Amino acid sequence: MTPLQAANEAYADRLIEERRVFRAVFFGEAGRYSRDAEAVMKHLEKFCYVNKSTLKVSPQTAVVDPLATAAAEGRREVYLRIRELLEASDEKFNAMIEHIRNSNKDEE
Repeated sequence: MTPLQAANEAYADRLIEERRVFRAVFFGEAGRYSRDAEAVMKHLEKFCYVNKSTLKVSPQTAVVDPLATAAAEGRREVYLRIRELLEASDEKFNAMIEHIRNSNKDEE
């Protein structure tokens, strides 16, 4: 196994564990969002600019602030990652894992 293949394998394993942990916290045994988890996701949705622009304009200069924009986009990326880990179908998630694991098989 090449170093890149080993890294891909480790990444796939890490994603599987992340999905398990996030689902345990947000879904519990019910297999769906708990009432508290829904409240957390609603809060994160607002905080992470999911439904509005991440473009930030400085109130002092009226010019786009690239650092504030990047920070806002980073928030959105975190929310989308959490939601993807929670809501991706098993079929889609397993296909992604297989793609990661098989992406460098040609290098053998």
